[in-house]
Amino acid sequence: MADNLENWFKQNRDAFDDAEPASGHLERFERKLHGAAPIRRNLFMSPFFRMAAVLVMGFMLGYLYYTNDSAGRNRMASDQGIGQASMDISSISPELAEAEVFFDRMIQQKLTDLSGYKEKDSALYHQVVEQLEGLETAYNDLRSELVNNQTSDQVINAMIQNYRLRLDLIEHILDLKNQAEKMEEQLQTDTTASAHNENS
Repeated sequence: MADNLENWFKQNRDAFDDAEPASGHLERFERKLHGAAPIRRNLFMSPFFRMAAVLVMGFMLGYLYYTNDSAGRNRMASDQGIGQASMDISSISPELAEAEVFFDRMIQQKLTDLSGYKEKDSALYHQVVEQLEGLETAYNDLRSELVNNQTSDQVINAMIQNYRLRLDLIEHILDLKNQAEKMEEQLQTDTTASAHNENS
């Protein structure tokens, strides 16, 4: 069938060649064919583009250097401030410095216990962590106030109360979780016992 179609086109070729190109078309085509091709310039190799690229890179490097340098200075200043505050607290009240160590250790231990529930109830865990961070921010404010006003017993009491609040919050959540687990175990035991009685 394909051969028949091809033969038919060959035999009737004259019927398809009824349109002629415009006069002078072939001459224009030959001139363009033999003429010089236009010179295309590579934009990336132009001197203007090279200068612009160097300027952009210079600005970027300057910006990165400036932001990293200022971040490093801010971090050093805050680290020095924390060290200074810690040193000042121990010189103001050695008992408070000992209480800080004690409460920090207890809070870290309780947080480790609480982290076991992170996978079971991540929303609650993150809420507790947010509340603890808020209390820690308030504590740091109190600490700065104590460094500035060294004779304030109210500030020292508020700092200790802040630690107690953090510890109580974690212990309360741990107690709730333990009660929920006990209730779940009791429910599981009751369900198993009733299923066993029905089968008997």
